Amino acid sequence: MSRQSVEVAKKFGASLPSFQDLAIATRYFTALREDRLFKLSKLVAETGALSLDFSPDRLKRIETWYFDLHERSGFENLGTNRNSLEEYMATYFGEVVVRNVPGTA
Repeated sequence: MSRQSVEVAKKFGASLPSFQDLAIATRYFTALREDRLFKLSKLVAETGALSLDFSPDRLKRIETWYFDLHERSGFENLGTNRNSLEEYMATYFGEVVVRNVPGTA
């Protein structure tokens, strides 16, 4: 790893949250996950395009929904932005994996 890469990694690491213990970190990330999933389900419901059932097949449909929004520059119309929606979708993807792939929880 180059010196510049190390500096970038250190700077990024310094921006991450830190926690006193595992229990506090678990509560924080659980709340973050629940908040993101709630926001995504709300956005999806507003468009009426699909529902979220945490099935692997739903990932294909949410991808189509996302790219349709992207092509129409529709993020702002939903009251969000591309970066936030992608964070919500990444969280949803992770939840789909945890619920459907044994040993990933």
